[in-house]
Amino acid sequence: MLWHPVKVTRVCGSEHEPVRAVRAFVLDAAAGALAGRVHDVDLGDVDLCASEVATNSFIHSASRLSGGGIEVRVLVSGRGLRVEIEDDGGMTLPKVQPEDDARECGRGLMIVEALASAWGYDGGGTTWFEVC
Repeated sequence: MLWHPVKVTRVCGSEHEPVRAVRAFVLDAAAGALAGRVHDVDLGDVDLCASEVATNSFIHSASRLSGGGIEVRVLVSGRGLRVEIEDDGGMTLPKVQPEDDARECGRGLMIVEALASAWGYDGGGTTWFEVC
């Protein structure tokens, strides 16, 4: 699959409401990239996946620390949309947690797995998802 970059930005962890900034950036870039194209991309799914991955990056990596941040990339292909969120690294790798009704957190990647066509982690700090 050949992905074409649409937009890139850096969001600092010290910004007021950084996840909201990521969501706004991703939705704006996605709407622009998909305008005039025939596609089955649900922007609500893109928004929720971007929110979950960005939240994980700010909670579980050094991106939340002073001077930290994440780089957000939106890419498009003839098939759909891909969002990549690169953080400053942390102590754990992203993985879907086992289902547990008693837990109040830990469902973010379960949501991404359910909504995205594909998702993954490149081993170097970038978590990505595709919605096609």
